[in-house]
Amino acid sequence: MARKRMIDPEFWSDEEIGKWSFQARLFYIGLWNFADDEGRFKAHSALLKAQIFPYERKINIDRVKKEISTKIQWYEINKSQYGHIRNFLKYQRIDRPTPSKLPPPLDDSSTIPRGNVLPNIREVNISKENIYVEVAETTFDSYIKTFSKNKAQYQFTTKRKNKLQQRARELHLVTQDVEKTKELMFLAIKNRKASTFHMGDNPQGKKYIDIVDHIFRSQEYTEQLIFEEKPKYTDKRAEWMDDLAKKYEERAKRKTGEGS
Repeated sequence: MARKRMIDPEFWSDEEIGKWSFQARLFYIGLWNFADDEGRFKAHSALLKAQIFPYERKINIDRVKKEISTKIQWYEINKSQYGHIRNFLKYQRIDRPTPSKLPPPLDDSSTIPRGNVLPNIREVNISKENIYVEVAETTFDSYIKTFSKNKAQYQFTTKRKNKLQQRARELHLVTQDVEKTKELMFLAIKNRKASTFHMGDNPQGKKYIDIVDHIFRSQEYTEQLIFEEKPKYTDKRAEWMDDLAKKYEERAKRKTGEGS
């Protein structure tokens, strides 16, 4: 199924892409539409031609695939061909991402993984879920400490665990790094604590600090907390976080423009 995707402005000034043929550039953009939310797609040449160039009779898909191979990881599993767009999530904003149903590349140094494939794929999926559980648990501990909650009374319920794991999964798709994902989750908590309005300085005198309803209730809300809140502390933000903030601002502007 084709999906709507964004074209990053950096695409047009990329020196490597500038050396490609027009067919290769169009093909590369077309792959974004047919890739899933983790940047994977089925890569049989006949299928890709039918999807991206349905009206072109004379086009050598295998040649074009080779031309863009530095940006795409081509691989084969159980005699089925797949592709993965490198740095896909660096340039795409995915709202409510759907986990990929396609197997991941098992070895980035080779286009043809070897060995017993299915157990390895299962291990990869289990490993990822363990990551999200770990991020959720450490985020909950940070919340308890930040807001001086009694852990015996404010427990790590299934609802809270599932909500934190979902936000961790979404942010990890963007950062591709466990520690960076934790930092962003912690920052959402820290920024909420820094807001005097949400800490009770409002007409109702009410605190808006519940971990599910007021901090991690949705991907959009959490990202606003991370990138839009103006905290009163003066910690210098890491360069990688500044880069994410700039991309978030660009996406937000585009989204505002589309809605006007």
